[in-house]
Amino acid sequence: MILYAGNILSEHGFTPTFIETLAPKISQSYILKFVSRKKGQLSRLSDMISSLMKNKNKLELVLIDSYSMRAFWYTYILAYLCKHYAIPYMPILRGGGYPDRLLKSPAKCRFIFSNSALNISPSLYLKKYFEEAGYNVEYIPNFIPLENYSYLQRNSVKPKLFWVRSFDSTYNPLLAVEVLSLLKKKKS
Repeated sequence: MILYAGNILSEHGFTPTFIETLAPKISQSYILKFVSRKKGQLSRLSDMISSLMKNKNKLELVLIDSYSMRAFWYTYILAYLCKHYAIPYMPILRGGGYPDRLLKSPAKCRFIFSNSALNISPSLYLKKYFEEAGYNVEYIPNFIPLENYSYLQRNSVKPKLFWVRSFDSTYNPLLAVEVLSLLKKKKS
């Protein structure tokens, strides 16, 4: 059995995260339990720990969506439990703030990322920083279910702004607008 720990919060009005796209694909080939739908951070962490503890004797692998800010502690705690119970785990690096986290928490990062079976990065940006810090990282890009999107053949293309992140200040959405404005000025 595989346990996949991440944020499954779309039912609470949040943007669906990668776990909601990947979990159905993994479930086609493996027995998978995925958590957590709990809205509050402490409730979510408790749910993740509880799922790991209830299933620890059946788990062959734990996948952990690993973020660089407050949710970093989910990864740390789950990695600690996995190591204690000799369950292989793989953090999936999701936080753009990881270059700072690697500098600010070197011992905790070393514990997590040196004891993992594999560190997975869907981002070449993060892969670079983790490799520079001495960690083994496999680049596996995110995918999108193409069957959910229709294709339209175009003879001419007019670039448009396509934002794929949440409109949260963490992702600096205004920067995209500023870049588009500069590109339009340069074109003129």
